[in-house]
Amino acid sequence: MHGTAPTTGTRVPTQQLIAAMLHEKPQASDLIFSPGRAPQVEVRGDLVALPFEGFERALHRDDTLPAPSSEPGSPSEAVATGRFPRPGSGRSRAGAGADAEALLGQMREVAERIDELRTRQRELLAAGKEQGLEIAPMAKALGISRQTAYSWLGGA
Repeated sequence: MHGTAPTTGTRVPTQQLIAAMLHEKPQASDLIFSPGRAPQVEVRGDLVALPFEGFERALHRDDTLPAPSSEPGSPSEAVATGRFPRPGSGRSRAGAGADAEALLGQMREVAERIDELRTRQRELLAAGKEQGLEIAPMAKALGISRQTAYSWLGGA
């Protein structure tokens, strides 16, 4: 048995179960609740069943339905919004809201600009080679390693 997720009656205590799962496998990327199976987590691409003391049976369809609640932070609110905050840096799930989506958009823009700058670095490196400049000062000026400069010039 892994952790302890206390049960109350026949209903699964979702919030306690999620907390126990995250405590047991903090490196989990996904928490999976499927009828007919014990709760599972995904760790580095592998599904791992987490049977809990007091909760050895497989989930029933009714167990995976959220209890009615409109309180912020409640399990049903988390299920409805797709937000299950986790402690620590980078621990909230995708779909955490409009702010997160805007931040992801900014990250995509930066990635596109990085690709443009990387292309320009390669062009400047090739121009420097044509003018007979040495690798070490070019790499330093471009903020890349000599190995990267050599590999870029080898592919040019």
